[in-house]
Amino acid sequence: MLKFLSPPAKQLKAAKGLLAHLAEKCDIPTSVRLWDGSCTPLGQRARETGITIDIRGPGVIGALLRRPTLDHFIRQYATGGIDFCGADLITVGETLRARGNRPKLKHLSKSKVLRSLLPFLFAPADRGDMTHEYTGDAEGRAANRQDKDYIQFHYDLGNDFYKLLLDREMVYSCGYFTDADQSLDQAQQDKLEMICRKLRLAPGEKFLDIGCGWAGLVCYAAQHYGVQAHGVTLSQEQYDFAQAKIARLNLEGRVTVELKDYRELTGTYDKIASI
Repeated sequence: MLKFLSPPAKQLKAAKGLLAHLAEKCDIPTSVRLWDGSCTPLGQRARETGITIDIRGPGVIGALLRRPTLDHFIRQYATGGIDFCGADLITVGETLRARGNRPKLKHLSKSKVLRSLLPFLFAPADRGDMTHEYTGDAEGRAANRQDKDYIQFHYDLGNDFYKLLLDREMVYSCGYFTDADQSLDQAQQDKLEMICRKLRLAPGEKFLDIGCGWAGLVCYAAQHYGVQAHGVTLSQEQYDFAQAKIARLNLEGRVTVELKDYRELTGTYDKIASI
């Protein structure tokens, strides 16, 4: 494949030519900074918005050319291949979607774009500098993936971190919003109530929550529906939080949580949830 690789100077020239063509035809309110430090405004309002897209290297363009999907674009951002100055990813998207800001791609010369992209077709993907990255089988492609390692990598960032993002009961999945002015706390309470009603929980039933998180559902079900609730998690941080919560709410004997893989559970249950 080496014989198909374009020289770095040719790739840089092609990238600059493509950016110049975009600036001429599309009037996009952002700038692009290439790996050599050069910065090209793509529209008249680029300096006004102050948004700059940084491209780490030619391999980023090659990777996106081979897999031009939103998911892959976000992965490039997450791994440092692409970065944004002057705004975050959401703001950049909102700016580009705003009325009058949408790139006028129909004015581009397809032949010129194709010629500019050809030098990147076989460019090897750049390796981003990740300081916090799961190196195992995150997508579960291997039969022997270690779920405990994966779960703890994700959730054991620390309860203080998740408290910044979640409601007071630390419910991790989406809330149930009945109106636009509803608080996150109320939306999560309404979600827990809806789950319990859908399960038709009744006093005295044995209820299992697989992946119980910070014990929001099991505690709610025991308090409001009188069930004997049991939860399992693989996160040490979640387990510690759950145990403290059960004690704080005086639910010992009514709610239990185990640090265990659900596939290792024994016994029978009347109702099971996995939210």
